[in-house]
Amino acid sequence: MHADLRIESLALTPSLPMDYFVGDVAVTENAYYMYRRNSRYGGLWRIALDPADPGYLSPIQVAEASALQLKIFDLAFHPNDGYAYSVDSRGRLWRIDVSDGGSTELGNVGQSGTFGAVYFDDTGTLYISRNKDGKIFSIGVHSAAPSAELFSYGPASSNNDGARCALAMARRRLATRAASNSAFSPCAARPAGRTKTPCWRLPGTSGPRWSAARAAFFIAPTTPVARPRWRRFPCACPCRAR
Repeated sequence: MHADLRIESLALTPSLPMDYFVGDVAVTENAYYMYRRNSRYGGLWRIALDPADPGYLSPIQVAEASALQLKIFDLAFHPNDGYAYSVDSRGRLWRIDVSDGGSTELGNVGQSGTFGAVYFDDTGTLYISRNKDGKIFSIGVHSAAPSAELFSYGPASSNNDGARCALAMARRRLATRAASNSAFSPCAARPAGRTKTPCWRLPGTSGPRWSAARAAFFIAPTTPVARPRWRRFPCACPCRAR
């Protein structure tokens, strides 16, 4: 995709006789890595994207399918450490060394399913979207005990993908900055004479309770979440709504 949003198809030389739906562009080099499990032409592949590279658009197999057997449906590159990460169908978090196809299990994040959309923000937080219900979870991949925390809701899908610039500031960080302003803070004091207003909170969670504007603001940047998915109820304190 060009700066003017024009899309250009790039042909591989030689071409490969199948599709690859798991992949991401590396952060530390101008190359695309793609993966497919259980196939003659499977495994991990590297494609140079720099026209000055002698191997430009020529697929190079980094690891054969027999050497890398992960049941994953997408992968994403960390913004700083150079590794790719993914969560398999059983909820196991994997770190992948794309230089040789080596993989390391980092623990079970506590959620299972088909995670077809995987991406990072600039803080190194990994986000995974589960196809069957659209739930989006955040994971600290460098945590001693990584776990999947419910972050937002997206659309359920049987055919999806996730892509995001891992070096771009996350909207959640912008929301955190805005929280220092009482207009966006939970249960901020209202001016005298104002009445109490409803608050919003994700169903199935214990809080915090946000104003309607704050709830709408605190949403994953790539996910269209409808406000009715939040739970509305009378607030016990004078929350300020916009």
